[in-house]
Amino acid sequence: MFSGSIFEGRRAAIVSFQQGNNSVQERAEREIILCAGAIGSPQLLMLSGVGPAEHLSHFNVPIACDLPELAKTSRPSCLRTAYECIKPVSLASAESFSNLMRYMISKKGR
Repeated sequence: MFSGSIFEGRRAAIVSFQQGNNSVQERAEREIILCAGAIGSPQLLMLSGVGPAEHLSHFNVPIACDLPELAKTSRPSCLRTAYECIKPVSLASAESFSNLMRYMISKKGR
């Protein structure tokens, strides 16, 4: 489990995390790459004190790096998409045995 990072200026230099019951710290030789998805990455950064200082201070998170751009560029976009089909079709039988076999053999739907 990730628990934070130690900064040298604006650069994350050390990552601390839980490994079993032990707290471990590792120093980066070059860079730290964080891959926790569209929601997890910004959340971990902000919990580590990286992000818009105004937002972090509101939640009493110690500020390691004021990075106002994080809030602007890391929000996942939630789009609602609606489709209308002019043919009277349905996906109700898409997972029927015959349709699954047709797809497995020909790699095509109807």
